[in-house]
Amino acid sequence: MTESAYYESMGVFFNGADADAYAGALEQAGIPFDVEYIMPEDSDDVFLAVEIFVKKSAAEPARQIKEDIIRATLDNPDVYLHHITDEDLRDIPLHPEDANDFDYWAALELIKRKGLPLENRDWENFRQERLLEMMEKRVPKSSGLFPLALFIWILGGVTALFTYKTMPYVAALLFLGSLIIGRHMQKAEFTEKERKQGKMIFGLSILSLIAVVVAGLVAGGE
Repeated sequence: MTESAYYESMGVFFNGADADAYAGALEQAGIPFDVEYIMPEDSDDVFLAVEIFVKKSAAEPARQIKEDIIRATLDNPDVYLHHITDEDLRDIPLHPEDANDFDYWAALELIKRKGLPLENRDWENFRQERLLEMMEKRVPKSSGLFPLALFIWILGGVTALFTYKTMPYVAALLFLGSLIIGRHMQKAEFTEKERKQGKMIFGLSILSLIAVVVAGLVAGGE
């Protein structure tokens, strides 16, 4: 869902606890909401953040709830924002990775209350761009090995079909190659989707390797 004539975004949440707290407050107030998961371009296994939407007609009370949570954060004397220097406080907008969602928004509000100088920019947009960029770098990227492994396995199957009596071990070598790639793809450095693909190729390659070796042995004994 994107912001439209009917729905309005209440913010992007990178911290699960903060998102749950806000969603719970909306639910308690009887305000229906929708959640959109923000995912990396090349992965559907993980999400980087969630964006919470409400209908335009409920935007004002939903926004007020968010402001109340921020205000409650600032009214808590134990919150660390009250125990750091003004210089460190002004540094928080520049380093959103060091603060939770509501702490970040509370820091901006506290800077405003104190009248501290701060560069004029869209800090919320800056926060989202910086955190998404940082989090995407930590997400395993698609290696592209699956199409290669699948091609080698198919080539092995075609080779086995036509040459298992004369050159069975050519196909066996191809199946061994797809097996090795499939085994490699099951490492933690790959995405969950690729690990599943690697497991599938690995299993198919083992079965195919056994089949072609047995067929070659039988053909050789004839």
